[in-house]
Amino acid sequence: LSSQDAGFLTELTLGPCRWQLWLDAQLRPFLNRPIKNTTRGVRWALRLGAYEILKMRTPSHAAVDEAVQLIRDKRQRGFVNAVLRKVAALDEPMKLDDWGAAYSHPKWLIDEARTFIRTPAEVEAWLSANNQIADTFIRLRDIELNAVPESFGLSSVDTLACSAKLSSSPEMLVESQLFQEGKLVIQDLASQLVVSLAPLKGKKRLWDVCAAPGSKTIQLADERDDDATLIATELHPHRVTLLKEGLGRAGIQNVDVLERDASSPK
Repeated sequence: LSSQDAGFLTELTLGPCRWQLWLDAQLRPFLNRPIKNTTRGVRWALRLGAYEILKMRTPSHAAVDEAVQLIRDKRQRGFVNAVLRKVAALDEPMKLDDWGAAYSHPKWLIDEARTFIRTPAEVEAWLSANNQIADTFIRLRDIELNAVPESFGLSSVDTLACSAKLSSSPEMLVESQLFQEGKLVIQDLASQLVVSLAPLKGKKRLWDVCAAPGSKTIQLADERDDDATLIATELHPHRVTLLKEGLGRAGIQNVDVLERDASSPK
């Protein structure tokens, strides 16, 4: 898959999960029974189709057809088709007053947010921000930002001097020599902050538990003491491979990569 196709597939997979409560509320007026009383296949076909129509702006006929094709039973296909055509006829998504549905957060999480965020306005702002797709950040290794081509779309961030925000498609970046040489590492800003704040000095043994794809492991390897041992573990073989590929690009060899269940490390 190209980076563009992979990104589209990722959004199709994660988007309906992230916005499940919102999608169910949008679908509810067009259902003759609670969505929980439909089969799992029908539920997710409806959510996927509604997500494409309302969030991704996929042409309605294509979104409806794709969702219908996921269902084998002829009667259920007709049901999915009818509901999604009604969704497609909406001029815009319905306004929702309930925060749980509007921001697609479970009640327990909203209640928890109210315990550590002071005002209702701040709670609502947090709910809105918490369900947005995160920006992509890059960590620079042995290279200054001004040495990176402007076409990559990188801009500096105030939080960390070695970080940059990616404002364009990552396809050009991941195909570049700088990325293949490990000088540019795709790494979430929060992940970078965790390592930068960790008290690594004097620590002789470090363990990155769920390490793939490896960006945090690379940063730990860069910032640890020279004589510190670093172990990186992953449960699944394909993620171990991904981890090793990342370390290989970065030119890091002295990390013990193990396929292990972190809950039973022995």
